[in-house]
Amino acid sequence: MNIKNKEFIFFSIEDIIIPQELDSEDFGEVARELIKQKAILLPVICHAESDRHAVQSYKDKIISHSILGGGNNINKIFRI
Repeated sequence: MNIKNKEFIFFSIEDIIIPQELDSEDFGEVARELIKQKAILLPVICHAESDRHAVQSYKDKIISHSILGGGNNINKIFRI
């Protein structure tokens, strides 16, 4: 994988979006702690240069173009 193109997933906790790089050494530990704090894993996978770029992509492509399914739940995984 190109170093400029890391893969991120997103957690949401108290309306704060937290990107997490899938290949980071501490992914499991960080994910576990976020889930213990009642974070929600969002159905989004993003390729970006950094966590800052990942959050910006999320804001640009997901928040501004929200697609809601039945029951106001996002009903598919987005790849951005």
